[in-house]
Amino acid sequence: MNYTYPIEEYRRRLFEYVELEKLSFSPADSREYVLEKLEERSKKKRVIADAANTMIREYLETFEKEPDKITPEDADVLYRFLKLIVPEGLYTGQATDFGVLYRLAKILSAYYKNKDIDRYSTALNRCSYGYRAYIQSHSLKLQDSPYTDDCLELVTHIEEMTDEEKTTALYALSRCVVMNIERFPLEFYQTVNDTILSNLKKPYSEREELMLLIMYGSILDGFCDYCLYARDNGIDVDVSVYRPFLKGVCAHVRECIDEDRTCGLGNLKLERVLMITDFHFGVITLDELLDGLTEIQNEASKSGSTGMQGFGLGTVNYLYLTYLYKYSPKPKEEIVRLSRKRIYEVLPKLLPLSRKVNNPQFGRFLVTFLNAASLTGNFADFEDVILEATVYADRALFIHTVMVREMSRAIFDYMIEKTPEAFDGTAGHDAEYIRTHKEEMKKLLEDCCMYHDIGKFFVLDIVENSMRRLSDDEFQLIKGHPKGFDGIYSMNDEHDERVVCIRDCALTHHLWHDGTRGYPDIKQTKNRPFADILAIADSIDAATDFLGRPYNSGKTIDQLIAEFQAGAGTHYGPEAAAALSAPEVRDRLHYLITEGRRDIYYRIYAFNKL
Repeated sequence: MNYTYPIEEYRRRLFEYVELEKLSFSPADSREYVLEKLEERSKKKRVIADAANTMIREYLETFEKEPDKITPEDADVLYRFLKLIVPEGLYTGQATDFGVLYRLAKILSAYYKNKDIDRYSTALNRCSYGYRAYIQSHSLKLQDSPYTDDCLELVTHIEEMTDEEKTTALYALSRCVVMNIERFPLEFYQTVNDTILSNLKKPYSEREELMLLIMYGSILDGFCDYCLYARDNGIDVDVSVYRPFLKGVCAHVRECIDEDRTCGLGNLKLERVLMITDFHFGVITLDELLDGLTEIQNEASKSGSTGMQGFGLGTVNYLYLTYLYKYSPKPKEEIVRLSRKRIYEVLPKLLPLSRKVNNPQFGRFLVTFLNAASLTGNFADFEDVILEATVYADRALFIHTVMVREMSRAIFDYMIEKTPEAFDGTAGHDAEYIRTHKEEMKKLLEDCCMYHDIGKFFVLDIVENSMRRLSDDEFQLIKGHPKGFDGIYSMNDEHDERVVCIRDCALTHHLWHDGTRGYPDIKQTKNRPFADILAIADSIDAATDFLGRPYNSGKTIDQLIAEFQAGAGTHYGPEAAAALSAPEVRDRLHYLITEGRRDIYYRIYAFNKL
């Protein structure tokens, strides 16, 4: 097959795109200069996107749709492409398009099966890695790896492989131990462990040692997660069943720590999982666990490493709050006191680190911690911190959120004067209350806008990889973002109408007005009028952003209004769609998507605030 671009071009374009994303300014830069550079960047992004999408279409989509069309020559090219995506291994820290890596690996694993055992091993290893690092890590609920059976079957042919590919095949199998936390399939874990150990000979290489540590850490994490799940769902766990196997797993991990053979994986991370396992086995008490987690946090913070500090302050404190809440026999008031003490000690340290690193993977430490904090706190206790940790921490998300807020204001201002009855029931109020308290209600709508996309923080690395069109897998992951931060709306606020309204808008702003399509598949709520406004504003911004995205629909505000009104009553709320025809609303929206957008971009890029 003839290709428009050589495979090397994809990686070059990816690096160029990443560098463009680093564009920054200072308050000393003029508005004209900032906007000129932003528009120049946007044009470059479009050129990159065109090239990337052409390559995706030619190199991937052709063979995804018709795998029989792949020739040996095409397979050679795709195999080199797969190697090029991560040229020096899987843990280089360089910019990598994991979505493309995963798609290439799926095509090649299907092609090379029963043809070339070594290349099949490499491709299947990348499939296993891609699924775990890309699909499982972004899913709200871990699912069984679809490559487990293939990996188990592959190692039965291990004698046919080169020494390097033997380890590669075992690596692929070891990654399959990250399972659905609703169960802990002990027999499977034992089978995988026995299979791997039977094909290794001591002394292990560093790569083999790392493979075992990653697998054993995942096994212990899985067991601890299962214990938490069982606690939440009233399931009795007979830990004596797991003790014989996990005793050996713990012994190996402990030996590696004591002999400093952790291969850069991190002693403190392994110490943490050993400690929690000991708690579930009754070796240590809850107080000893909580004290131990605090000690790990302190040790991590002393390291001077931003990554380790993030681990210590985020993950460890998430575990501290979770185990305190779920297992402590203390009175609820004492649990809340201890939790809030920890929250206010940790957040001032964690927020600057999050801003400094500005990395979605690192940011998960913070948002996971906040989710745990919501178990014992109220939304109002730290709602400002949530915005600092999510919306304000990412410029693209901040700009989108502000644009949605400004457009929603314009629609609300018209509707509250002309059709206040449309808001009846919102936040538990009747239409008359809403009409006479319009500033209070507008402030609530603004809050709904500011929080509507905080769940997107869990998939920022996918959302911002707009160098190319999203794959079906990626779109499915993004569809989970309305639920991504659902835990932050604390159970303690379940009767607070304001919090319920904010939560409802976050959950339903991608659900059609009539509930027939969109996501997630949940029932409509009495707060649908606010979600209707938000949904329209969200769509307008996505279709008209000419400064941040490498693409937009190119449609005018009048064309978009016509589309909204054509879908009124089904896709969009009829009252909100009708409001768009009012001259004052139409003109305000037109301003916001043109000069208003430029002003917001300038202020946020130059000053990091409005």
